[in-house]
Amino acid sequence: MIADHPRVGTAVAPVEGIRRFVSAPYHLDYVIQADRILIVSIMRARQGPADLEKDEDDDFE
Repeated sequence: MIADHPRVGTAVAPVEGIRRFVSAPYHLDYVIQADRILIVSIMRARQGPADLEKDEDDDFE
């Protein structure tokens, strides 16, 4: 589904370029790249995101 329709997921803030596709009971976060779809996380819907502090040196590109 994502491979055929990469923009099917919704944009996820605060990281620009990350999209989320929900396929119960999972949330898949991914990035659309020129020649592929890069899945950056898979979570069960009941899980919350990890409580991480943002490091100013992080580069999400």
